[in-house]
Amino acid sequence: MPTEEDLAFGQIALANKMITQEQLEECLTSLEVLENMGMKDTLANILLKRGFLSKEHAEIIYQIQGKKPGKKRIGGYEIEEKLGEGGMGIVYKARQINMDRIVALKILSPQFASNKSYIERFFREARSAGKLDHPNIVRGIDVGEADGFYYFSMEFVEGQTLSQKLKELESKGQKGLGEMEACEITIQVAKALEHAHKAGMVHRDIKPDNIFISKDQVVKLGDMGLAKPQGDSSITQTGIPVGTPYYISPEQATNDGEVDIRSDIYSLGVTLYQMLTGKLPYEGTSYATVLAKRIEEDLPLTDIEQLDISPEMRFILRKMTKKNPAERYANPTELLRDLHLFRQGAKLSPDGTGFLAPRPLPHEEEATLYRP
Repeated sequence: MPTEEDLAFGQIALANKMITQEQLEECLTSLEVLENMGMKDTLANILLKRGFLSKEHAEIIYQIQGKKPGKKRIGGYEIEEKLGEGGMGIVYKARQINMDRIVALKILSPQFASNKSYIERFFREARSAGKLDHPNIVRGIDVGEADGFYYFSMEFVEGQTLSQKLKELESKGQKGLGEMEACEITIQVAKALEHAHKAGMVHRDIKPDNIFISKDQVVKLGDMGLAKPQGDSSITQTGIPVGTPYYISPEQATNDGEVDIRSDIYSLGVTLYQMLTGKLPYEGTSYATVLAKRIEEDLPLTDIEQLDISPEMRFILRKMTKKNPAERYANPTELLRDLHLFRQGAKLSPDGTGFLAPRPLPHEEEATLYRP
């Protein structure tokens, strides 16, 4: 029987049209015949010996599988190392040869490379990122196809994801971040969303894995794979909700088609919850249960209430994660207003419906309005 590596190698070659189905089946049969005769070989070697596959394509596949050392090229990029793998693609650290700079290079996963809808979605991510130029958004650089692979290059963020940061803290026995640090990260992501909102874009997949923190502590929002213009329901026509179940809003979970920036604010609220507590709401339950609870009720703040979290932070979190979009912050600018007030030490009003402007320092004039 062919090994899992052999089968994976063949599928990558087939998906990227390096070989035909007939050639793959012929070589798999030969592999089984050799095994029955007590002889060992690999699918790659048989494909190469029969002239079905070039050495260059074989090296690219080895690189994708993480098996072959050395730097390989895809188009104008020299691959240095694998960074990670998501639902649609594999991300590498690479060097853009003509500009001599390090980039993050996403390659569309082989199983999707022959699917027109996935190719369109892949290019949509690149176009969405390319339209957004902001310090808190990972910058898109180039998109194209080379050597049978679809690629998208983007700014390389030297640092870690928020997800990695939280896991690192957990390994040290620390549950979550302090309020001020969580506030600072949320502010920077909210600034990214504010810019996207002004451009008419909704991200649709806000989560710690898509939030990058540079070594200079600049927070950048990345992975625009599900981003789309507000009002465009092209991604949701299959009837399957997109996004990550633990973070998506109730309206996104029900796949009503139309979602706006308030959905991203909800997802950022769940991310803030995780930053403060070190865990997700409904942790340990199935995706189906998570989605059902998300649709039926407001986010439970039991864990928040058990921690020493200020009333002001609880107010912000509760407003971000209301089940009804009309009860949330209407846009990132409104959210930023309260986050800035919190950062400056403002307190809740006596009726608990909003923030009081912070008291001015002795040398400052009294002001009736706070402007972030």
